[in-house]
Formats: sequence, C-alpha cells, structure tokens
Amino acid sequence: FFSLHSWYCSDICTMPWRWCLWLSFAAAMRIVQEDAFPSNCTAGTLHLAGRYKVASVVTIHESCRIVAAQAVVLSDAALLFKQDVFFQGSIHFVGSDRAAPRCVEVEGNASIDEATLTFEACGNVAVEDGGGIYVEKDLAISNSEITFQHCRAEVGGGAFVGGALTSRASKISVFSCHAAGGGGGL
Repeated sequence: FFSLHSWYCSDICTMPWRWCLWLSFAAAMRIVQEDAFPSNCTAGTLHLAGRYKVASVVTIHESCRIVAAQAVVLSDAALLFKQDVFFQGSIHFVGSDRAAPRCVEVEGNASIDEATLTFEACGNVAVEDGGGIYVEKDLAISNSEITFQHCRAEVGGGAFVGGALTSRASKISVFSCHAAGGGGGL
C-alpha cells in the first residue's frame, strides 16, 4: 500500500497527514510568481525569462535590445520605449481585460529578429492606434513569427506602424482583432 503521507510528508511535515496533503496540493497549484517589468535597459540589453507584470506605465528611455526566453508580460498599462527597440527570443504579451491599454508603444524604430512574439487581448476601443504594438517609425521583421489575438484599437487592432513595415522570412498571423476605423489586423 502506497501512502502519499509516508512518501512526501514523513520527513517534511510534522502536522497531521490531512494538513500535509493539503499543503502539498496547494504548493503544486500555487500561482506563478510575477516580477515587475524592469524600468531600465542596463547597458543596452534586457534579458527576460519568466513572468512579468506591467502594473503602471513603464518607460524605457534608452535604445534597448530585449533578449527573451519564454517570457510572459501581463499588461495593465503600456510598456513605452522612447527610443529604438530590438526584440529577440520568445515573448507573450497579454492584456489584462477588455479595458487593457496597448501592450507595447515604440516612439522610435522596432526590429524583430529570430523571435516569436504573441500579442493577446491587448488594447481596447479607446486606444487610438495599434492595440498590440504601436511603432511610430519603421518596423523590420526577419526570421520571426508574430501573432495577434483578440487585440483592439480604433485603427490597427493588432499593430500600427507609422513608417515602413518590412518582413523577410517571417509569418504574421492575426486572429479576431478589431478596429472600428480600419485595419483590424495591421
């Protein structure tokens, strides 16, 4: 007869076995830790891995290279880049609810190279341009896969690019995005 109590709790838990079993279950089902999104790009590079929360607007003033490994960014507010930004790796941006702001705003150029980016539930009907990502200047995409799901804005539900959009050896997918003024996807 196998007993979880004897296997897991005998050396760890001195409480009654029911409490130990409950604590074991609670630990297994715990909510994943979310760190605050970094507010600067030290030495021009920002390494991301894990889950991050943008609880209020985060402004990064310097040009930044973001290198990510399976990062998830939960957005209650916008992530604002005042200069150029370069994305590499895997990042999943998720808006908090129907009143979510745009997830990423770039006042310079944006480059996406060898990346997998997903923008999910970013923006709302009050966002003027680009529910998922707004790029004021040029957006260059190469060797990447970008997905927009359930993003919203007045114009460019998934993305808005003020300058040139170039894509090389990449895939851009748009699912259920909406823009009342036009460009539901881009």
